[in-house]
Amino acid sequence: MELVNNIQIMLAKKELRDGKRYKQLDIARETGLTQSVVSRMMSRQDIGGVTLESAHLLAAWLGCAIEDLYKKPEQHE
Repeated sequence: MELVNNIQIMLAKKELRDGKRYKQLDIARETGLTQSVVSRMMSRQDIGGVTLESAHLLAAWLGCAIEDLYKKPEQHE
């Protein structure tokens, strides 16, 4: 299934709420994930290789649900 990576949008919302910019290293430190996992999650369109635990940690840090991280592309009629 093709999905749209929505993590950058969720990150932008958190940065707006917090009044702060976050680097991948900051996200890694604050979530307990490695920087390479954060990078992979933010740059890939698919969820292959993303563990449920990693998705949960990132979603919790972003203040969103796991299903907000990756969305189905909108269908055009």
